[in-house]
Amino acid sequence: MEDVLYKFNQGCRLRPRYLAALILISMSTLTSCFSTSVYKFQSTPNDASVYYVNGSEKTLIGQTPIDYTKTNLPTEAPFTIRFEKDGFEPKEIAVTPTDNSQTIISALMKTSAVPFSDAITKKVREVVRRIFDVQELTARQKFVDALAALKKLEDENPGVAEIYTMKGSIYLLLNDKAQAKEQWEKALKLDPGLEQIRVRLNNLSAGANDKKGGKP
Repeated sequence: MEDVLYKFNQGCRLRPRYLAALILISMSTLTSCFSTSVYKFQSTPNDASVYYVNGSEKTLIGQTPIDYTKTNLPTEAPFTIRFEKDGFEPKEIAVTPTDNSQTIISALMKTSAVPFSDAITKKVREVVRRIFDVQELTARQKFVDALAALKKLEDENPGVAEIYTMKGSIYLLLNDKAQAKEQWEKALKLDPGLEQIRVRLNNLSAGANDKKGGKP
């Protein structure tokens, strides 16, 4: 299932940032065998400031691209990373800590000339919180409740790509590959930077083609 979203400081205050539309939340996770978990923070463009977010405070980690080990993180719980760069919309991504893995947190940043407001920050954080609630429901195999919560969130925030990545993942758990494909396609249309979803879609399509061709 897709991991998700969050926000951060360098002993500095939150500076005004710019944003053209509601921040789209996205993240891709790749896992492999490592003795220590490693987080790779990257952005397009590079040299974005990366912050750990804890409530209203943020702590500077560095500038992209960065390799960061799990042992350096202040918490074992899901946390939020915030990317900032002058002239671009800030982007906040929720991260679920993983063991013995490499996780790539990638931000595709958009240029903006609209002031970034506290109201938008609160809205994004509320979306993130609710998506984490959906993840918990899914982990407990309460798929009907999870989909209902996502439907309500979608009605209120139709432009958030992560909603559709979550829906696609849940449908795949339910073995409804057609719906999984449809939801992931919606997510990619909203955020083409979701490379891990693109890989999953390609794998799903390849599996369907193999089945049609009679391959085992």
